[in-house]
Amino acid sequence: MHNNKGVGLQKSLEAKITYIIDPAKTASKKFVSTYCCASETADVEWALAHRQYRDRTHRNSDCGVIAYQVRQSFAPGEVTPEEANRIGNEFAHRFLKDKYSFIVATHVDRDHIHNHIMWNAVSLEGNRKFRDFFLSAQAVRNLSDQICVEHLLSTITSPTRKGRDYKTWLGVLRKIPQRDMLRSSIDSALAQKPVDFDALLLLLENDGWEIKRGKVLSFRRGGFTRFARLDSLGDAYDEEALRAVISGSRQKQKQREQPWLRADRKIGLLIDIEAALQAGKGPGFEFWAKRENLKRAAKAVRMLEARGALDQHDLDPIVAKAIQEEKAILDQCHALDDKIAKIRILRQHIFNYSRTRKVAEEYRASGYSKKYAAEHKEELRQYREAKKAFDQLGHEALPKISELQREEHEIIVEKQSKYSEYRRAKAISKELQEANYIV
Repeated sequence: MHNNKGVGLQKSLEAKITYIIDPAKTASKKFVSTYCCASETADVEWALAHRQYRDRTHRNSDCGVIAYQVRQSFAPGEVTPEEANRIGNEFAHRFLKDKYSFIVATHVDRDHIHNHIMWNAVSLEGNRKFRDFFLSAQAVRNLSDQICVEHLLSTITSPTRKGRDYKTWLGVLRKIPQRDMLRSSIDSALAQKPVDFDALLLLLENDGWEIKRGKVLSFRRGGFTRFARLDSLGDAYDEEALRAVISGSRQKQKQREQPWLRADRKIGLLIDIEAALQAGKGPGFEFWAKRENLKRAAKAVRMLEARGALDQHDLDPIVAKAIQEEKAILDQCHALDDKIAKIRILRQHIFNYSRTRKVAEEYRASGYSKKYAAEHKEELRQYREAKKAFDQLGHEALPKISELQREEHEIIVEKQSKYSEYRRAKAISKELQEANYIV
């Protein structure tokens, strides 16, 4: 992290440290630990270290990185805050080799407990700075995973090596803008064939849109503070264009498609040459497409002959068997996921029960005081949920947290093997379906 623009070095450090040691996130700083610094004065101490480094080396440390931060997250119910903080400290000591002062703050305000590990960029000796090195993120991940495995904790077995592309980020992670929601609602309303523009507005009102009538119509949906003007949606959605679409004098624009590709992308491999030529493709494309279709057909025939399918009568049961095997393995994977989820829920209940049992006893001792119940509403809710879950188990003895962690670790290892088997079965099933489609 760098020095904030227009803000002093100490103020920048103070803002970042204040966030990670927030009492509301760390249970009144109960789960904050440090090495060679104090959390309350770390900003002053680290700023002083930067000034001493500048005086000794005659280098301006303010222009570079002033501190580093790593976030270490755990699966819900997998660890207690104390254990998470110990693991964070172990990571910091092993990664930094006790050459840099650091803070480990364990946040417990979320379902998943996670650590914020921050260290000063200037070493304790004050004569050097920590430099981000090639593949440092990989080194951090490997060390963190190794420590988690040593503590019988789960890790991400197949980490995504690349970030999501922009289209995926837009479609999955980003909140849908109000204007996009309005365009979609207008398209759905037009599909219902409203008789006039007022009928269209009525359909939008029934869909949950608040309409502000003025010089230009504006719309707002629940959860948004500002109105979206109709003329800001594009030429195809202004009032004149919508009235023309309703009257039938104008057609709604459709997204362009590639007519030379078959609609079923999952198993459609052959190129529709005739459609491509009608779409404007030339002789060069036709020559390439014919050769490509021949290659794909020959490959499909060789693959089927290798599996003993000499005609369609032999092929159908082979394809059906491959699809059935793929589904069976996927069902087994889902069953393992359900087991892991149940173990984590039970472990979370055990943890919540041990943490809130004293609160429940004090609540009973107070004569079920309403004031006490209001002050400890969340703790009592967690206690009741845990007690209800234990009652459903009957008279069975509750397992230990360590036993649940060991059992979950074994299931995760089995799941990794089963998912690898599923990917192989899925690939074979897909190849057979594509071959069956071609021949």
